[in-house]
Amino acid sequence: MVEKSRNSITLTKIYKDAIMDLVDSGMYIDLQDAMREALRDLFKKHDLHPFKTTKPEDCPEP
Repeated sequence: MVEKSRNSITLTKIYKDAIMDLVDSGMYIDLQDAMREALRDLFKKHDLHPFKTTKPEDCPEP
């Protein structure tokens, strides 16, 4: 089982509205899905591989 933790961020209205536009257009299932994808993109941009040493079944779905 993957260890999880709950985290929160405060978004300005402009960021929240922009993300919700992507959700409403069907690009993402929900806000959390959009945020997880943004984190994956951030890790890739900085050449970080946080899931490299975990078993494939422990990695979150893309």
